[in-house]
Amino acid sequence: MLQPSGGLSPTTTDTNGNYALGFLPGSSFTVTPSLGNLVFLPGSMSYSSAVASVSNQNYLAASTIASYLTTGVNTTNFVLGWLGLPGINYQVYSSTDLINWLPYGSGFTGSNAPIQIVVPMGGVGPAQFFSVQTTY
Repeated sequence: MLQPSGGLSPTTTDTNGNYALGFLPGSSFTVTPSLGNLVFLPGSMSYSSAVASVSNQNYLAASTIASYLTTGVNTTNFVLGWLGLPGINYQVYSSTDLINWLPYGSGFTGSNAPIQIVVPMGGVGPAQFFSVQTTY
C-alpha cells in the first residue's frame, strides 16, 4: 500500500508494482509505502508543489536492511562481508569491551553489490569485536 500525506487517498500496486496516485496540481505531500514486515527504500518520497504526473518513482522492498554478515581470514587480515543494499548507509563499529563502540573507518552507502571490510590482524592487544549499523 502507498499512503500519501495531506488527506490524499491511499493506493495499491498492480501485480507488476505499478501504481497511480491522484493529487491536486500544486499539492505538496509525502508518499510512504508499506506491506507486512517489509522495509522500503527509500522509506518515503516527498513532493513539493507537484503540478504534473511523475514517472519512475520506485521503491525497493527488502525483508531486512541487515544482510547476512560473513567473516573470513586471509593470511594477515580478518574480512567482514555482506551484500550492500542500494540507498542503505553502513557504518562499521569496533569495540574491545562490547560496551564502548567507536566507528571503524568511514561510513558508506550500499549499491546492491558485495561489501568487504578488511581488518589487519597481528600484534598483541585486546580482542576486537565488530558491529555493522545501518540507516536509510
